[in-house]
Amino acid sequence: MHDRIADGLTGVLVLCAIIITAAVLHREMAGSPPAAAEITLQADWRDYATGTRLTGPATALVTITEFADFQCPACKLFEERLGRVRSLYPDEVRVIFRHSPLRMHLFAMSAARASECANEQGRFVMMHDLLFQHQDSLGAIAWTRIADEAAVDTVRFAACMKQGKVDARISTDTAAAHRLGITGTPTVLVNGVRFTGTQSEQDLKRIVVMQLQLARNN
Repeated sequence: MHDRIADGLTGVLVLCAIIITAAVLHREMAGSPPAAAEITLQADWRDYATGTRLTGPATALVTITEFADFQCPACKLFEERLGRVRSLYPDEVRVIFRHSPLRMHLFAMSAARASECANEQGRFVMMHDLLFQHQDSLGAIAWTRIADEAAVDTVRFAACMKQGKVDARISTDTAAAHRLGITGTPTVLVNGVRFTGTQSEQDLKRIVVMQLQLARNN
């Protein structure tokens, strides 16, 4: 009983600490469809913290599950902030990337497919980073060019892109996003804390620290 009360109080503290940022979240959601900038708790977050696109140790106390779109400007901004925050806690934070390509982005699905074809060769992280770096040029430059930069075998990569055999993995993620009611990206779960949009670096760090403290006390 004490643990459940402590969990509830911690959740309230988290929400209180970050609710002041809600007003600016919608402004930072450029490139995503309109959605409420809502910060909530996700009790079943562990059900969504799955997948092979994992960065960080499996033993980490905090898991950040990110549903994102490679063509979404807000996702790119979030990735930059997330990278800096994660570098502060390399042994305590892991990140799971999950696909949620938005229909309004013409090349988001192809970019997701490109990342999965690179993932087949163990190069997901490099391709992930390059897709965001080339965000303004997606669809204008050849996918094989980005694959070559990521040190991916481009012959195998091109065949993978043509066959579409990785689409089932993307569909698994989009189905999970549908169950969560996701309409905007990025939608992020930091353990059980859920938000949509880009938190400031300071607020993202605050959420991570609070979840670390909670995990250590349980």
